[in-house]
Amino acid sequence: MMAAEFARHRSLRRLMSELVTMIDEHTEYFRGHLEALPRTERRVYVAVIDLWQPSSASEVAARVRVDIRGASTMLGRLVERGAVIRADCFIPVSRAGVRDLLAYVLLM
Repeated sequence: MMAAEFARHRSLRRLMSELVTMIDEHTEYFRGHLEALPRTERRVYVAVIDLWQPSSASEVAARVRVDIRGASTMLGRLVERGAVIRADCFIPVSRAGVRDLLAYVLLM
C-alpha cells in the first residue's frame, strides 16, 4: 500500500513520513517479536539489523562477539523462525574473481 502511495504522490519525504508513522503504530508488534526471541538469538537478530545488508555468519559473529559456529547456529534458528532468510550472493574477493557466500537478510 505504501508503495502505491509513493507512486501516486511521488514524494520520498511523504513516503518516509508515512513509514515512520506506520512503525510508530506497530512498535508493540515489533517489540513483541523481538522479546519473544531467546537472549542469544535476539543479540544475533539485532546484529543483522545493525548490519542492514546481507551479511555472512562471520560478520554477524564479529558484531555479536561470539564464535562463528554459535552465530551460524543462531542464524539457522532465526531462519527456522522466519525472522531472517538465507540469501546466496557473490562478494568480490579480488579483481580476478568472486567468492560464493551465504548471507542472511532481515525478514521481520
